[in-house]
Amino acid sequence: ERHGITDEANFKADHYHEQYGLTKERYRRLKDDAIVMHPAPVNRGVEIDSELVEAPKSRIFKQMENGMYLRMAVIDKLLSRKGE
Repeated sequence: ERHGITDEANFKADHYHEQYGLTKERYRRLKDDAIVMHPAPVNRGVEIDSELVEAPKSRIFKQMENGMYLRMAVIDKLLSRKGE
C-alpha cells in the first residue's frame, strides 16, 4: 500500500517510513504486552524498521508460519471437496 501516493516516481521510502511505518520510536512507545505482526514479506526500512523485524515483541515469523499452515489447510479442504 502507498496510502494515497498515486505517483510512483515521487515515492520516497524514508518519508513513507516516517509517516506510516513502525519506527524505533513508535516501537518504544508500545504497551508492554503489545506484539508486532505482519503477514510478510516485509519491506524492511519502509513498513517496519529493519531491526524491529526480529525484536522481542515481533511475531512476524510466527505469523508467516501460521499463514502457511492456514493456506495449506484451505487448499486441502478445497481439493478434497472436488469429488463431492
